[in-house]
Amino acid sequence: MGNVSVAAAIPNVFGNGAGLERWGESNVVVRDITMSNSYATGGDTLPLAPLGLTRVDLMIPAGLPSAKTVAATLLLIGGSAASAPKIQAFVGGSPPINVYDEGNIKGSANTNVINGAAPTNSALIANLAAANNTTPLTIALQPDVGRNICVAIKNNTGGGASGNASTYTLVGTFQGAAQTDTIAFSGADLNAMTNGNLTTKYSAKPFDTITSITPGTAQPANFQHSAGPGSAIGLPITPFPNVEASLIKLTKNAADLSPVGTYSAANVTVNFGTLTDGDHISAEYKVQTAETEAAAGQDLSTVTQRVMFIGS
Repeated sequence: MGNVSVAAAIPNVFGNGAGLERWGESNVVVRDITMSNSYATGGDTLPLAPLGLTRVDLMIPAGLPSAKTVAATLLLIGGSAASAPKIQAFVGGSPPINVYDEGNIKGSANTNVINGAAPTNSALIANLAAANNTTPLTIALQPDVGRNICVAIKNNTGGGASGNASTYTLVGTFQGAAQTDTIAFSGADLNAMTNGNLTTKYSAKPFDTITSITPGTAQPANFQHSAGPGSAIGLPITPFPNVEASLIKLTKNAADLSPVGTYSAANVTVNFGTLTDGDHISAEYKVQTAETEAAAGQDLSTVTQRVMFIGS
């Protein structure tokens, strides 16, 4: 009880068949160690004799642990078998639940539209303005919550016309950190557009604030462009682990929304689809807490860690 088990020597680590290497004035040995079935507060005792050492000066994890446990912190250095060092174990508790809740959110869409009608609020962040230049759009309003952004290009020529391929660069912040993204319009996206129609595309990344939205190429005369919110909402804390399965419950206006296909691990966003002004959304999901020392008496006998010991 409270003692670390030490496996047999691993002779092939150094290739000398002995499992022990001499580095200057120190001996080095690599062993698999297993924590006890009844953890002792402050650390399980590490016996030195099975290591072939009388003293441990340093221990370095040489592989990932077999469970969600870090059993590789040297708590006490002992100079003999009678005062053996201890290995303290830290474990992650059951992931707690975080709830993201937003009421009275602004309406939006999140599906690219080629040569079609204007999506909800596609001119909320930047009003429709002349697009025959590369001047940054004038920002009228900031996003109400951390969310992705759309740019819309409109044919306002009075007849059918084609726009020019262009990439819009978005600059702003998310959770206090700088955030940039681009929205690219190909020639095909803007080919033979019907008068009065728009081509609207959405960024992947979420923004709390927008500093600038800059087109890379000017459009023909009488084309216009604007910017608005998308429905990919940025979560304030990354789910644990960073997978869609960590989403426990999504709701929109108190109705359940299936999480399948909604989560972007790359951008930590949830796509709530079509939203209307005043909608209420909620996301309940698992998050990770800081690791704490294993509880006294906890069975850690399934935890095996490969460790390099340096001593004498």
